Amino acid sequence: MLLGAFIGAGLWWMAVHGSVTPVPLAHAIEPRDWLEAILVLVYAYGGFEAVLLASGEMRDTRHDVPIALMIGVASVAVIYMLVQIVVSGTLSNPGATQRPLADSAAAVLGSGAAAAIAIGALFSIYGYLSANMLHTPRLTFALAERGDIPAVFARIHPRFRTPYVSIALYTVFLLAFTLAGNFRWNITLSAIVRLFTYGSIAIALLILRKRNSGADAFRLPGGAALAVAAILFCVVLLVQAPLSNTTVVVATAAAAALNWALVRNRTAPA
Repeated sequence: MLLGAFIGAGLWWMAVHGSVTPVPLAHAIEPRDWLEAILVLVYAYGGFEAVLLASGEMRDTRHDVPIALMIGVASVAVIYMLVQIVVSGTLSNPGATQRPLADSAAAVLGSGAAAAIAIGALFSIYGYLSANMLHTPRLTFALAERGDIPAVFARIHPRFRTPYVSIALYTVFLLAFTLAGNFRWNITLSAIVRLFTYGSIAIALLILRKRNSGADAFRLPGGAALAVAAILFCVVLLVQAPLSNTTVVVATAAAAALNWALVRNRTAPA
């Protein structure tokens, strides 16, 4: 609702006063700049896959999940574009400020609107972290329950019936990464991890389409071509990723490889 009011007021202001004159860029835009921007957008548009963690509890996953994902991603894309139009039309140099939405709201509606946007951002972050706290520990819990990672992460609290070890692990890592880097470093790291995840899923799709070729299997038309395009997309962006995140990524990959070597011959519990 708050973003809707911001978009509506901003578009009205631009219709009445016209868009501001943008400050010329100090340098020419190169392909690398576009790729860096897209890398950040991977984080901005990411998170849709989190709903799949709870898909096993849905009544009609095959029907509901694709429709929900398409509607959700399309809605977010429209909101992002409108927000960008308003910010670019009301601020001459959005890149020079640390809080473009608040400054844009202040230019359109005054300082009170800027404070409302800032408070709304805090509530939004709180909601985002709360959702992550709900679904992210499910992942480590499920992996531990199936024997893919140490069983300790599948422990259930005797009173609250929650995977408390997985929740504690997520909390510790969240705090550690918050203290270790700034916001841009963390969202870039998140985008890099998502690219590895998305690329792995695209590769798995090609393998599973070949293995499961039965008549009753769902097969998206052009799925193989889309998977190849997704893999190339992930590879190109990973090549352009900043080296400051390399240590964390390599350490995580090494830990995952070691874990896989230890558990690959285990039999999943019934």
